[in-house]
Amino acid sequence: MRGKILLAVILGTLFLVGALTLSPSHTSSTSDPTVQSTTLDQALTLSQVDAKPILLIFTASWCPPCQEMKKNTYPSPEVSTLADRFHWVFIDVDDTKNQWLLAAFQVEPLPQLTVWMAQELLY
Repeated sequence: MRGKILLAVILGTLFLVGALTLSPSHTSSTSDPTVQSTTLDQALTLSQVDAKPILLIFTASWCPPCQEMKKNTYPSPEVSTLADRFHWVFIDVDDTKNQWLLAAFQVEPLPQLTVWMAQELLY
């Protein structure tokens, strides 16, 4: 139960920071994300070894909120302090090889962040 509460707090922080960065009055760094992104296969393997959850980020190049979060939210200091608690996987919804993931996680709308623990959906 404590683990689920911690994940809810972390996800709430991600969404709050994302909402702040979408505000026109907010300025933030435009540097590359500080999170270490990996493939889903690698993340699954690593998660089984180190028990870190996988953060699936469903995104698209044509999605303005997705690009804004990639540009401002993920590299922000608030998110950077949490980055090492997850294996980050960015899923391009336009890539045909990812269509099964869109169906499996019922992705709609974008961006969608899903926490997954090596075969178990957490949030």
